[in-house]
Amino acid sequence: MPRDARQKFQVVIEHTGGAIVMELRDHGPAFDPTTAAERTPQAEDDDLPGGWGITLVRRHLDEIRYAREGGENVLRLTKRLVPGNSR
Repeated sequence: MPRDARQKFQVVIEHTGGAIVMELRDHGPAFDPTTAAERTPQAEDDDLPGGWGITLVRRHLDEIRYAREGGENVLRLTKRLVPGNSR
């Protein structure tokens, strides 16, 4: 399926008690980023660009959930804001 820059997606951000939750929705082809393989650098000082998004999400967020609902990809990202949280 070719990419279409006119396609839109929805972002909802909510702050609840001790967490921030971001929900991303799009109508693209089904893709579960939680199953993507870990990316490893090719070289210490000269790595190729791209492909680091899911690595950063896994490293800095506390919960990642994916679902396919009504023809949409739904990705929920949670960051807990608990005092003393080392992440």
